[in-house]
Amino acid sequence: MDELLNLSSMPKTLISKSNDPWTESALKDCVDLLGDALSQIGKSATAIVVGPREKMLTEEKIGDLKTWISAATTDQETCLDGLEEMGSTVVDEARAKVQRSKEYMSNSLAILSNIQTLLQKFHLTMH
Repeated sequence: MDELLNLSSMPKTLISKSNDPWTESALKDCVDLLGDALSQIGKSATAIVVGPREKMLTEEKIGDLKTWISAATTDQETCLDGLEEMGSTVVDEARAKVQRSKEYMSNSLAILSNIQTLLQKFHLTMH
């Protein structure tokens, strides 16, 4: 989440460096998209908090987490696609800044997709 939070200021920084109205427009879209991605990851962080009499992992929670993380990943990709479509000169810089966040989300999705198999190896079950 910290990585995405740090990333959320990236479009505004790049806007200040740009003289191209098309790039600025795409970066403004990125502000909204990365804000949405941060919101999706925030939902995920809230969902893994276990309240009284709650089960930590349920299939429903796992499904929700996968949906929110996938949506955040899509938001980041859409930001980069918009910059690319506009022929922006900052697309490589933006892609480099997004990379670590994408890797964390990809790893999280891989863990969630394989959680049942992992639990079975330790003779545990999902509730």
